[in-house]
Amino acid sequence: MASSRRVRRTSLTIGPALTAALAVAMIQMPALAAGQAPTLVISPSGNPHPVYVWATQSCDAEAIPDAPARAFRRADDQVALIATHYENWSLLGTSPADLKPRCGTIFSSKKASDPDLGKVWIEAVYSPDGRRVAAIGSRDMTEVMKRRGCRATGGQGACWLNDLVSLGSSDMGDTFSLGETVASFGSTYPEGEKGRLGAFTTSNIVAWEGTHVMLAWVEAPPRQARGNCLLSSRDPMDGRSWRAWNGRDFGADLALGEPCEPVSLGFLPNEVRSLSWSARHKQWIAVYSSRQKLAGDREPVPGFYYSLSPDLRSWSTPQRIMAAPTRPREQQSEFFVAYPSLIDPESRSRNFDTVDGSSPLLFYTVHRLRNGSGTLNRDLYAQPLDLR
Repeated sequence: MASSRRVRRTSLTIGPALTAALAVAMIQMPALAAGQAPTLVISPSGNPHPVYVWATQSCDAEAIPDAPARAFRRADDQVALIATHYENWSLLGTSPADLKPRCGTIFSSKKASDPDLGKVWIEAVYSPDGRRVAAIGSRDMTEVMKRRGCRATGGQGACWLNDLVSLGSSDMGDTFSLGETVASFGSTYPEGEKGRLGAFTTSNIVAWEGTHVMLAWVEAPPRQARGNCLLSSRDPMDGRSWRAWNGRDFGADLALGEPCEPVSLGFLPNEVRSLSWSARHKQWIAVYSSRQKLAGDREPVPGFYYSLSPDLRSWSTPQRIMAAPTRPREQQSEFFVAYPSLIDPESRSRNFDTVDGSSPLLFYTVHRLRNGSGTLNRDLYAQPLDLR
């Protein structure tokens, strides 16, 4: 377990550039007419607020938000939120808007007994009863590949092989143990490759038509096309039960490297970070980072976007939620934002996979830079939205 001793640091204030970018002005939009598609806009009544400030709240230097926020309601009626690093940690509180960090790891990549484990980030969770919790982790095998002799060159993606693995908890998410492989495109980085390969990120796990689904980003050419693939499981607690859509049915076993067919390549251009169902609109809402040129734009604008779908397979064109720098040094050298995730505090779902109110929160991380270079100083923010 990580040390509970607080790491003392100098608190950093939010600079003018950060304040201006986070307090994005709301684009005025008309009221929703009957049958009209839903819209997500920045709430005029709420500015972004910090949920977790690394400089003053972390118990350990590596307790950084480094993945999309996921929440579930525990059996003791507390809300657990995970937005984690490979030294996996969590926050706990009465609601997604009222959380405090818990000292100690819930799953440690460093202290695992298997030296070939790699580094695992918990990226999706689902609890059927508040006590048992299923999770999907993104496993980075880069260091393992290099230790085995990979000498590929080509930038950040060289020797990067990534899998998706299952994890499970029986104590309300206090601790997790490693389970089965969910998606893998080999155990060796191919000779001659220069970029990253494998299954990388997931959305949250959602309930849908008597089963459970998630979107996972894969890229392993030429065998596997790049994009978001839809996976289904009758029982998320069983890591080997996940199967991917192959264009006909959920018959592709990604754990064996069988290819899936990405959904809506033109309309989900980047890794989907969260899925939410709006019963009022009968639409799924996918949220992600992207650069898009919409009507009125002179050039593609970086920021957070969403697309809509009635069936999780056919998606609408991207719409912008907010403009903000999403890459280091892209627009300025002070910060960038990442990992957008939609969570509604009014959701009636134990796993917050529905938007049942009209004021969901957009969670995201703010990555502070020092002279344009990355640091561990990362905070978790929540921006109130209006769903119309």
